[in-house]
Amino acid sequence: MHTTVITKASAAQDSFFFCSSYNLQVIMGYKCCVAGCKSGYLTSNVEVSISFFDFPFDPALRKKWIDQCHRKDFQPTKYSRVCSLHFDPEDLVQTAKLRKLLPSAWPRLHPQLKTRFEKPASKRTTQLASSSVRLRKENEVLKFKNNKLLNDDYVSNYRDFCSMIGGTKLPNGFVTVINDCACSFLLIEEVTKNPCCVASVLVSDESLLTLFINRKTVLLHHVNHLLSAKGKISNMTEIANILAYVKSIATGGAESDSVDVTVDVAANLLQSIVSDSEEHASLISFIVNQLRL
Repeated sequence: MHTTVITKASAAQDSFFFCSSYNLQVIMGYKCCVAGCKSGYLTSNVEVSISFFDFPFDPALRKKWIDQCHRKDFQPTKYSRVCSLHFDPEDLVQTAKLRKLLPSAWPRLHPQLKTRFEKPASKRTTQLASSSVRLRKENEVLKFKNNKLLNDDYVSNYRDFCSMIGGTKLPNGFVTVINDCACSFLLIEEVTKNPCCVASVLVSDESLLTLFINRKTVLLHHVNHLLSAKGKISNMTEIANILAYVKSIATGGAESDSVDVTVDVAANLLQSIVSDSEEHASLISFIVNQLRL
């Protein structure tokens, strides 16, 4: 059996000890060589009896001891010791003055390794977690403000629409005319001394939309991409976008859209002056396709 020196946390617990555990460990110079164990070091705060055991000579058992030290490329010397904290209590035999090990005992317990090898939460992880929380809160605030904006902008009926016009920023050049049945937005263009209406947008008391450019009706499929409900105003942002779109076409600011609108106006005009026969419908379709080329 391996012999050992026993140390005590307090000499008062056993009268035959002449010094404390701390002093005896320092005097004898024993230190546990298991990674993470502080037995025998000044920083040790263990308050139980500690024994130190040298390595066995049997090659297989010695290798098992070395492996349990968890130290890379470690080779024990004659001064290397493993403390009793790493052995199963059933492998320890207490005599009158010494604590011994059974011949087959090996250090299988590692109470210090858990705190040694557990990686503390890195600052980066903490920072990422904080950033994630901050980003989530910012998104919640933005979502709240966005929902509030949409709710404030939402038009529930014609009366709401008329009352909200004054607080809505509309494109310059439009004159607003409101009555009980409809609200009209007239785009006035000043030509010399004779101003004229070049386009108009009509919103009915049912929030239905009608567009005119040069007194000709414009098909609504040109503006449906600006509407959340087809052919109908749902909020004040939509009417502002519609007015800006109509103004750009009427004043030549959007050339490609202006051509499409002109073609549609021409098609409507042709349909109004010819019969509804299949031959005329086919002819009008051909003319429209040619104009779009």
